[in-house]
Amino acid sequence: MDNQRSVFGWSSSFLPPQLWQSCSAPPTVPNTNPSIKVEDIPRGFARWAYNSSPYRGLGHDAPPASYVAPRSGLGQSAAEYLAPNFERPSLPPHPRLAAVESRNWSSSNVFLGPVPAESALSESIRAPNLPKTNPKSQKSQKCPRRLASTNLCKLSEDEVLFCYGALATQALLLPRFQFNNSKDSRWGVKLTMYGFTIARSNVYPSQKAAKADVCLAALKRLQAEYPEWILPDEEQDGPVTSGWDWIELLRAMAEYCVQNGIPGPAYTKFLPERGNMYCHGVKVRHATYTGPMDHYASDYVSRNTSAYKALQTLLIHGSGEVCNFPGPFTLKRHDEKLLADVPRFSGFVNRETDPKPRAEPENDSSRLERSKKRKLDTEGSGNSNLLPLTNCRLSSMHVCIQEEEKRWKLTPRELATQIGALGSYVDKLTKVCELLELEHPELRVDRLDGRLVETHGDYTAGAYFKNDPFLTRAGAVGHIISMQGTKIAVEEACAQKVVDYLMTMVQEDYNIEEAAAEERRIIEQWGKGNRRAAMG
Repeated sequence: MDNQRSVFGWSSSFLPPQLWQSCSAPPTVPNTNPSIKVEDIPRGFARWAYNSSPYRGLGHDAPPASYVAPRSGLGQSAAEYLAPNFERPSLPPHPRLAAVESRNWSSSNVFLGPVPAESALSESIRAPNLPKTNPKSQKSQKCPRRLASTNLCKLSEDEVLFCYGALATQALLLPRFQFNNSKDSRWGVKLTMYGFTIARSNVYPSQKAAKADVCLAALKRLQAEYPEWILPDEEQDGPVTSGWDWIELLRAMAEYCVQNGIPGPAYTKFLPERGNMYCHGVKVRHATYTGPMDHYASDYVSRNTSAYKALQTLLIHGSGEVCNFPGPFTLKRHDEKLLADVPRFSGFVNRETDPKPRAEPENDSSRLERSKKRKLDTEGSGNSNLLPLTNCRLSSMHVCIQEEEKRWKLTPRELATQIGALGSYVDKLTKVCELLELEHPELRVDRLDGRLVETHGDYTAGAYFKNDPFLTRAGAVGHIISMQGTKIAVEEACAQKVVDYLMTMVQEDYNIEEAAAEERRIIEQWGKGNRRAAMG
């Protein structure tokens, strides 16, 4: 049997050997759920879904990110990397690996890393210009980055989004992102993986920064629980030969798009006339992605490099509202029982219980008729408590909305404009009192040296209001304790202080009224928005 047989739409490179070999002879797995009978447990990938979720208690039951066979090309022994205990029985080595030393595929010898597809191995054998590896070149190959030995804080935003997206797609973590934007254009996000949630408040300048930070927190959580998971390497200028099957990962990521009527990734060969030279481009939605080189020596390497570039762009920059990380809809057409532990939003309702064949494409007229029918069916929906009554037995009561009276009829700007043309502060004080409907204050100017002749001397002055309660309690407004000069100059200086005092008082009252009006406006808009949302 082919080692890379697809199980529920997933290549065996995503699954440990016990799962993809279970298609032919499933091993005996202990039943951890007493409510399920042994004969009711399905085979293959669905067997793992009946166990507890990997993030319910953050235990060690999650599926490995990937698995490397001895022919993976990484040049590392599987026994050197210890993985979490998955409680799987041991299996004998595969017959195709008879020439290799016997290995025990127990839980302690599972190496969590990528596996090249069978097509990759066959293409490598058939490609005449592909250089053959020797022991020296294998030793010089780059060591895979383990999650435990990687300093996640030194990764850039693009690296964090790429690494987390690749692990989430390969290990089927099913992440869901919910973004929210505040009035000051600050972003917040909530990430849900199974029953585990990470939330960040609205403190980020962009949606990408919020997503990168929450993905970094998720990687740190995975680093503590699954340190042996392998991070993908960013390969820039050459062909992708790290052992990751990016073709399969891109197909898995785009599966949700396919199920929603959007075409999946399509590969195009750009050099059909050249024999051993290959160059491919992959089209995802409206964009086509190619590798950095003009041609490659293997058909698989060419397609794998273009798939890597497409997946890297999708994970870092996104491609719209449809193509995103695989979620609950990815497994929807395979087995509904696998979705028992997947978190759903409050608005998500799964109305399909049986898998149905995809309908044929409809023309524009039939689609228009269906939209009209759907609109008529949902026309009366809404919150009945907020809908107007059609047979009300009580007469409606008209409520008069009283406008709040302002303390002053003029704003500070208008008041300053009215008195700006006047030259004397005594005249300005008279005009301000007239506009604010205040009585003219009594200006008291007294000489301190006791002389009765009104000449140059030492004076004290102050303005006193009698009818206004607040200004009466204030006492001497614009009080001058001692000033050298004439009586007219002292009156002018006192009037200037009184005008400044009244202008400041009007400005403070105006600010208080504006803040209260803004608060009422926000409350009214919130109520109107809820009513519109409830009425459909």
